[in-house]
Amino acid sequence: ARYAQLSAGEGEGGGLPQLSMADVKKYGVAGTIAYVLTELAFWAFAFPVAATLFYNTAGHWPDLGNNVDRATVLGFVFAR
Repeated sequence: ARYAQLSAGEGEGGGLPQLSMADVKKYGVAGTIAYVLTELAFWAFAFPVAATLFYNTAGHWPDLGNNVDRATVLGFVFAR
């Protein structure tokens, strides 16, 4: 029943269940570990892909000391 409420849910996510930080806290250490692993997996995939897209677009690897390059890579990460 809880899954049905979440999947019918509000917000963006394409009908997938949405979890809040309250849900993560509710699951305690296991929730925290799951959250951290999910974030690590996201960045381990997203950053190299975004950096490669930047390289293909700009012709050089991003210089993360340069605010414009950093913002462009983050734009690639969060673009839909």
